[in-house]
Amino acid sequence: MKTQFRVSRAQDEDQWFYLTKENKWKRIRPDIIHPLEEHTPTHQPVLFIWADPEVWFWVGGIDG
Repeated sequence: MKTQFRVSRAQDEDQWFYLTKENKWKRIRPDIIHPLEEHTPTHQPVLFIWADPEVWFWVGGIDG
């Protein structure tokens, strides 16, 4: 499934959100976000969801 992502520059960390199938923005937990240096093959953000909870999130090819 394709979705949209947004990032909010908060105090000392970025906060990432994705658009759910219910058309609501949901924050991605910081503990599942991989470092910016870890690129994906397509250089696009990738979010893995397994039975509802978000499991892993790679930002993609965005350089800090």
